[in-house]
Amino acid sequence: MERRRCANGTPRAINECAITDAKTTIEGKAIPTYHPESLETKAARPHDRLAYVLRSMSMVCAQFGLIRPEALRKTRLFDRMIAADWILMAELAMLGEFWEVPETLFQRRVHPGVSTKANRGVKELLQWWDPSKKKYGSLVSPMMRLGWEYLRSIRQMPLEQPERLYCYATALSVWYFRQFSNIGGRYKKRLFKPAEASVAG
Repeated sequence: MERRRCANGTPRAINECAITDAKTTIEGKAIPTYHPESLETKAARPHDRLAYVLRSMSMVCAQFGLIRPEALRKTRLFDRMIAADWILMAELAMLGEFWEVPETLFQRRVHPGVSTKANRGVKELLQWWDPSKKKYGSLVSPMMRLGWEYLRSIRQMPLEQPERLYCYATALSVWYFRQFSNIGGRYKKRLFKPAEASVAG
């Protein structure tokens, strides 16, 4: 019933993909928390949609929504790498608009058995994504490597040349600004943590 209601409410003007509204329940805390996430973007230009999705992705619940098969056939689907769902969402954003039904039709439960919690180290998580590999050595973190993977995706997307260049520039600037901001935030937190502890003591 819920899937049919979502499909009937999707305008035919969306020629690529549509997603539902979703919330994530995060367990392992005293009180389970809900993590709402919106990737809805109706921007006309692919690079604008890409920019919004790269800035907004977190739990990537949109991957569980309703996606047009003709759009999926133009993507790499789930490649064998950490955060392959982020790559898929970026590719879909370049192919078409993301629409959300203004109603929670899906709830995702984050429990101790999910891949990112059951595999605590990077090597363990890499092995979970690609068991065929024997060695997983890399000087670049998986999230920093995603910038290169976004460029690979842009190269194979059916985009006109000016728009393809905009997408290249968008992927590099938006993604790495986000990553370096995250790194700066972590170092700032570590820097001020000893000071906060001494004041509290």
